[in-house]
Amino acid sequence: MIVNPTDDFIGTLLAEVFRRELESEKKKEEVSKWKISMILDTDYYPVSIEFNNGISIIKGVIKDPDITMTTSMQTIIDITRGKTSALRAIRKGELRVKGLFRHPRSAFRLYRFMIPALEG
Repeated sequence: MIVNPTDDFIGTLLAEVFRRELESEKKKEEVSKWKISMILDTDYYPVSIEFNNGISIIKGVIKDPDITMTTSMQTIIDITRGKTSALRAIRKGELRVKGLFRHPRSAFRLYRFMIPALEG
């Protein structure tokens, strides 16, 4: 499974987190079949992530993503450190997810992949 990062801080951080999560052959096989696009829009800058025979991380915004997550870097850090959970951040409005109802399967897959990666 190829994880193509950008040369920016957030993209590099995500690439490392994803590589760690993809150490399992079962997880690699599952993720390699996905056709999902998303934007992680932070208070610094947006990063686009495409799952399509690998994972591409692109600094900036792609057109028509399936899912858009909007949050602050502090919330991401808090989730990573275990100070809050993704569900708590969503309830508090610190993490907003657009496309959840239009692409529920993609949203669920991303949640199952990204949250353990960030929390782990």
